[in-house]
Amino acid sequence: MKQTFDNYPKRVSQDFYESARDHIVSYYAQNTDIVSIYEYGSVSSPGVSDLDMILVLKNEVNSKEHELEFSNIGSDVNSLVVDGTVMKMPESVFSKLNYFDSFNLIKLLGKEILVEEINEEDRPFLEIISITDWLPERILRLTRALNNKAINISNVLCILHSFSYSIKKINKLTKDTHNSERILNLIQSLRNEWHSIEKPEEMLQSCIRDSISLGYRYIDIFEEYLLGKHIFDNSQGNNLDDIHLELFNNHFLLFTAKHKDSSLEEIGLSASNSDNAFVSVPSFFYPHFYYLSSRKGILSRVMRSKINPYKELSTESISDKYKKVLKNKIELAEANAQFLKINDFKRGLIRYGFHFSY
Repeated sequence: MKQTFDNYPKRVSQDFYESARDHIVSYYAQNTDIVSIYEYGSVSSPGVSDLDMILVLKNEVNSKEHELEFSNIGSDVNSLVVDGTVMKMPESVFSKLNYFDSFNLIKLLGKEILVEEINEEDRPFLEIISITDWLPERILRLTRALNNKAINISNVLCILHSFSYSIKKINKLTKDTHNSERILNLIQSLRNEWHSIEKPEEMLQSCIRDSISLGYRYIDIFEEYLLGKHIFDNSQGNNLDDIHLELFNNHFLLFTAKHKDSSLEEIGLSASNSDNAFVSVPSFFYPHFYYLSSRKGILSRVMRSKINPYKELSTESISDKYKKVLKNKIELAEANAQFLKINDFKRGLIRYGFHFSY
C-alpha cells in the first residue's frame, strides 16, 4: 500500500514553546478553579515535541470542560497540546504522581505542590509495571500507523519517542543494550533532524517496521527477565490463548500462548489491517491486566467488559510486592477518574484513560 504523509514537523525553536507557555499562564491566571499548572514532560525536539500539561484543580470545579480546553487560547498553543496530553486532577492525586511514573515537573502557575517520593523498594516494580502498560500499546500504535493510508508524521515521531523510553528501561533493567542502538539513534535523528534528512518519509516507514520488530524482540527479552524475578506464576498465564483486550476503538492486545510455528510478530501483523490493529502479547502477561480489571471502580469495570473471553485467575499468582505497587497505581487512577466524573469531565485522565467511560 502506498502511503501519504501529513502533519510534518514544524520549523520552530524553543522560543515558540516559551511563547505558548506564556499564553497558557496568561489565559488561566484569573481562573479561580486552577490551583496550579505544571508541565510534566520536556521539549527535546522542537517542532515535534508536545507540551504535556497538568491542570491541578479544586475538588469541586465551577468551570465547564470546554472552558478549560487549550483550544480557547489559540491555534499555536493548541497545536502543541494534542488531545489527551492536558491532564486534569485534584491536588490529592497530583501529590502522589510518583506512584504512576517518573515525571519531569515544572510549575508554570499557582501553588507549589509537594509530590511524595515513593519507597525505593517499590521503584523497580513501578518500572516493570510501566513497561508492561506501555510497550505493547506503543507497538500497537506503530502497527496501526503501518496499516494507515496516511502517516501522521509528528504523531508517529512522538509514539516512537515514547517507545524508545520503554526500550531504554528494559536495557537498564537487564544491563544490556541488546543491539538496540541503531534504531534508538534513528528515532532520535528523525525527531531532531527531519528537515535536513534526504527522503525522511522513507526512513520513517522503515523505522516504523524496524521498531515493531524490535518491540516484539524486547517483549521476549522482558518476559525472560521477569521469569527470573518470579513476578508472575506462569503456570496459569501460559495456558491461556486467544484472549482479546480492546485498549481503544479497534486496537487490541491479543494474549497468545507460545506457538512453535509462528512468532508473536507474525501473529500480530497478520491479524492487523486498516480496520483493526493487534499486538500479540505472551499470555504470561495476562495476570497483570487481569489484576487491573479485577479491582473496584470505573476503570476496572470497563476493562473487564473489554476482555474477551474474560478468564478469571487467582491473584495469588502475582508476587505481593508487585501487586501492592500495581494496586496503588490503579487506585490512584481511579481517584483521578472519580474526580473527573464528579466534575462532568470526559477527558484528562493521567493513566488508563483508554478505560475511562461513564
